Amino acid sequence: MPQARARRNWRSWGFGLALLAAVILVVARSSEEREFALLLKQSAPGWLLVATGLQAATYLSQSAVWRSVLRRTPFRVPLGALYSMSFAKLFIDQAVPTAGISGSALIVHGLERRGVARGPVMACVVVETMTNYTALILALLVALSVADFLGEARVMVWTATGVLIVLVSLLIMFLVRLSRNAGVERAPRGFARIPGARALLAALSEAPPSLAHSPRVLSEATGFNFIIHLLDAATLWALLRSIGVDADPTGVFAAFMLSTLARTLGVIPGGLGTFEAASTGTLTLLGIPLAAALSATVLFRGFSFYVPLVPGLLLSRGELRQQREAARAPAVERYWALPPQSLFDALHTGPDGLAEEEAASRLERHGANELEASRRPTRLGVVWMQLESPLVLLLIVAAVISVFTEDRTDAVIVLAIVLGSVVLGYSRESRAQAAIARLRERITLGVKVLREGRPLTVPLPAIVPGDVVLLSSGCMVPADARLLEATDLYVSQAVLTGESVPVEKRPGLATPDAPLAARDNCVFRGTHVRSGTGKCLVVASGRGTAFSGVSRRLNLRAPETELDRSLRQFGSVLLVTAVLMVLVVFAANVLLARPPMETLLFALSLAVGLSPEWLPAAHRMNRVASAQAMAARGVLVRRLSAIESLGSMDVLCTDMTGTLEGAREAILELSRMGVGIKLITGDSRLVAEHVAREGGLGTTRVLTGAQLRQMSDEALWHEAELTELFVEVDPTQKQRIILALKTQGHGVGFMGDGVDDAPAMYAADASISVEQAADVAREAADFVLLQQHLDVVRHGIEAGRRTFVNTRKSILTTTSANLGNLVSTAVVSLFLPFLPLLAGQILLSHFLSALPAMGLTRDSVDPEWVVQPRRWNMRRVVRFMVAFGLMSAVFGFLTFGVLLHHFKAGPELFRTGWFIESLLMVLVIELVMRTRRPFYRSRPATRLLVTTGAVVVLSFVLPFLPLSGVLGFVPPPGSLLLVIVGITALYVAATARAKKGFFRAEA
Repeated sequence: MPQARARRNWRSWGFGLALLAAVILVVARSSEEREFALLLKQSAPGWLLVATGLQAATYLSQSAVWRSVLRRTPFRVPLGALYSMSFAKLFIDQAVPTAGISGSALIVHGLERRGVARGPVMACVVVETMTNYTALILALLVALSVADFLGEARVMVWTATGVLIVLVSLLIMFLVRLSRNAGVERAPRGFARIPGARALLAALSEAPPSLAHSPRVLSEATGFNFIIHLLDAATLWALLRSIGVDADPTGVFAAFMLSTLARTLGVIPGGLGTFEAASTGTLTLLGIPLAAALSATVLFRGFSFYVPLVPGLLLSRGELRQQREAARAPAVERYWALPPQSLFDALHTGPDGLAEEEAASRLERHGANELEASRRPTRLGVVWMQLESPLVLLLIVAAVISVFTEDRTDAVIVLAIVLGSVVLGYSRESRAQAAIARLRERITLGVKVLREGRPLTVPLPAIVPGDVVLLSSGCMVPADARLLEATDLYVSQAVLTGESVPVEKRPGLATPDAPLAARDNCVFRGTHVRSGTGKCLVVASGRGTAFSGVSRRLNLRAPETELDRSLRQFGSVLLVTAVLMVLVVFAANVLLARPPMETLLFALSLAVGLSPEWLPAAHRMNRVASAQAMAARGVLVRRLSAIESLGSMDVLCTDMTGTLEGAREAILELSRMGVGIKLITGDSRLVAEHVAREGGLGTTRVLTGAQLRQMSDEALWHEAELTELFVEVDPTQKQRIILALKTQGHGVGFMGDGVDDAPAMYAADASISVEQAADVAREAADFVLLQQHLDVVRHGIEAGRRTFVNTRKSILTTTSANLGNLVSTAVVSLFLPFLPLLAGQILLSHFLSALPAMGLTRDSVDPEWVVQPRRWNMRRVVRFMVAFGLMSAVFGFLTFGVLLHHFKAGPELFRTGWFIESLLMVLVIELVMRTRRPFYRSRPATRLLVTTGAVVVLSFVLPFLPLSGVLGFVPPPGSLLLVIVGITALYVAATARAKKGFFRAEA
């Protein structure tokens, strides 16, 4: 069978090459041979370089498809690695034609080797497959709508497209059913004959629906795949320009997509020959000479197929070699069955541990002792983070094409503003990443080791194979290790084996075939010491540990917070709105016979102004700023996403009776902030009641552990809210109490410092520990206090609430004004004989308004905002956005009426007036809506006030500057500026009045 398959593959390749040769021969006979050769010989190097860059960008876009999935997981793969894998996948798919399965298998193994869990890996494959064909259908429909050169062939092309749509729909339905863990056994019989197909289908069923069916992931990935088709078509157009043919880009795009249709429906690997025949024919229908059509097509085949095969071959060989090396057995096999001296010899170490120089060398060789790469993004990666929106990339591609075809001025302005936005975002993101790195350095766990016989404490990531580690009660086991000494050593390893009680560990030998649970002479990463002491020899670290495999399989990650979930959903709503805006505005303006490239730039610029790509960056900056402020107050943040959870907490449970001694004032302060205190402890009832009275807590409602054991979950839900003290409870009961309070809708925090507190801390919305706590408690904590005092917690809660309020401000103010302005601009474009704003002007307005908006992340917060805990209400946010967005739109239409009927404004004056007014509306709503008070009674932060004032002044001055004509502005008359000020004042009064009703309803 394998030999027969190989013969069929090479037969297909041979047929394709023969067809390609026949196409070239026919064209050469039909054209002057000299003309054909001259065209290829005189290719312009500059345009060939442009074509090379466009093809390189297609692999970047392919990498972005996978990143759109991985961004929603805790796993990070460097962009360079994804870029290399895209080249390797191309070679494997072409060298082993198996409908893309071989290339997908390469990606699966490549991502898993880099530490990505099986579920997200399979989601990458499912999403790539579905969105690749979805983007193909969309691109074909766009191409057919502009292909006015088909003539009688139109019916045949539409029929072929319909067949493809049916086939793609069936494939997508199958993949959707497959990712819902159904349909593996009903796979088409032909798949069974493809190497590894059934195994791949079974694996694909492991794709989590939350990733594989996410509207935002699918829309982003579809956008990136659409960009690939656009870049390929642009490459063909650039190659035509290189041989002196000035073709219409829209027509070339249509011709390319029709050729892609022929390639997709063909049976020859890579469409070899089929694509060339179809491309030459469709380009000829455009009026391009036959020799030029074939020359450009052959060049395209070389640039997109043959040239990338060379790096693809090298990269695929390297990738496969590294995968084989990763699959090899560990350096020390069956280490649990070897005598200690044999282990020392195998690891080139001894009972006194490693020398410092040797430890540093091994750290370089083995890598950091981390379950997943937490490396800081590279500079290139930070730049890419600013560009990874499909809408932004589409805008750049359209602007580049427009530079060479239509109005170069506006396209150059668009590119310049995008570059400015990238520089601004890069600066902001770099500062945030540096701050996060500094915070992480302060909260890294320390591990006691022997280095040349001397006990030292080293960071957890610095542990390497060959290290001798000292264990004690409460500490985390830093790596997989073999015990050398133990005294009453009991280890909790439920995370690996499911055993609910601690297991005694002792030195000795285990049988070679002993399963992990039976290796009593070993300790493992991810477990912790419940009691006793010990000394062990590290045999595996980082991703080589047993726990690393478990975490990858289970996709272990911190649960998504309520705010993060709401922001993700809100971002999806904005993205869908932006995409619909592009499609509707572009289609409507094309039907009105507007220039297609100018219209596309206009539509994309509108969508970029509304797209949610700024949201994660602004939110991250807000959290980083808050974490820095909290660190200055003695609270170290281990998990940034928990900051708002701390602020929304209304019940704080604690097992740390020491924090309550003398803390009566702090408890009163927390009570005034809407936070109730409950004591949950294993201490006796008498001791707990004494501590509670000293701290000012009530003692009238008390539940004991014995009573809890007799109580159902439903009964506990009711009692947990009323009870003030929980005494004589075990770790499992602590967790039950936390979950019962959460079930009743409370935001729950837990403060603990012992080994037994970890389950409750993981269950809480916000977990708190202290610097002197056991390793297990500190590892489970979201926050680590440098002082063991409740007053420090109060500062942390205030900081969390300020972060929540400022995040909410950013979202409410920017989206509402932007939505209204962009909707009114889009609507009026359908009734004007010109575009209301040029693409560059839209982006310039968006760029300038973003400068003060960044100041909202560190804005001052009115005291009444932090008095009570607040929760995110998605419906209220959407209601606000729609209501105030419509208000902005109304004032936009008022401005249009004044400009057209009173000032009889032409295109330049209209754009100038609307640019100033729309920018002022965005700026003033930030000042009005940032507070519940009248805006003049709440002072903004200095940075916000200064940047807002500067941009307001610039908006009035800009039309009078020497280069304003380049931007499409003209100096407006003074009377128009006065009218704009008047409309803005009315807008301020209307929003100030409307916000009273909104905040009154919220209260």
